[in-house]
Amino acid sequence: MPSSAYTHDESNLGAKARGIKRQGTDADPDADPDADAPVITDSAVWSKGDFALVSADNVRFRIDHHYLLSASSVFRDLASAATSDSREIHFTDWTMERSSTIGHFLELITDGTIHKRCLADVEPMVYLGKLLDKYDCLAAMKLFKLFLLSQLQDDLAAECLVVAAALDDMDLCAKCFDTPPGSQWVSEDLVDEASEFDFYCSDNPAYAYPRFHPQTLPWIWARHIPSDYLWALNRAWIASQNEDKDMGDMFKQFLRVARRESVARFKSIC
Repeated sequence: MPSSAYTHDESNLGAKARGIKRQGTDADPDADPDADAPVITDSAVWSKGDFALVSADNVRFRIDHHYLLSASSVFRDLASAATSDSREIHFTDWTMERSSTIGHFLELITDGTIHKRCLADVEPMVYLGKLLDKYDCLAAMKLFKLFLLSQLQDDLAAECLVVAAALDDMDLCAKCFDTPPGSQWVSEDLVDEASEFDFYCSDNPAYAYPRFHPQTLPWIWARHIPSDYLWALNRAWIASQNEDKDMGDMFKQFLRVARRESVARFKSIC
């Protein structure tokens, strides 16, 4: 969660905003008071605005506060409580709140879109989607999913599938299967042929398996897909090959089975 550089009365803040750690509130009593503070670098692109976001890797992004107010109820609570001389939010999650993700986030809430080639690098898009969900950016999330839909015809259906699964969007995942056959798990510019290990762990386009083949899913993508989605993908692949059935429909059916089993298992132990 981000921490704000100001202190204020929390009584009127929403639940998520109250849970955000602010600078100084959780100070380590054993910390060295003379330790150097992290060096913050100003973004060359996002350099104007009356509010600042500092990423977990210490890059400061400036933006007009009204974009944040309209993007998220959590940021709205924080911005409304800020003082005029300290309008800055510090992010602390090194997984999803790094500068690459914050840059995409600001692009989305100011321009309403993202450069289409950004989806070729899946992990930042996964983290962007999770950040939008974490901070209740409802309108921006709708725009983000429209962006994903717009990429399905540009040989990026496999990338869309990974992001949609990470966001737990079954219907968007199913749409990814109903696209032209050019999309593979890994784009050519991401393939590393330096070793035999890399060859077998990457879907080398020169010897490409059919797309969405679960056995060729690279680990760097697979780790973002929930286990029930992975199981449904594997079963849908087998069914579509053996029974010539629509993979998207089979995927949704198997995912519903997995969810029913999970609910039944939960009830049985509770």
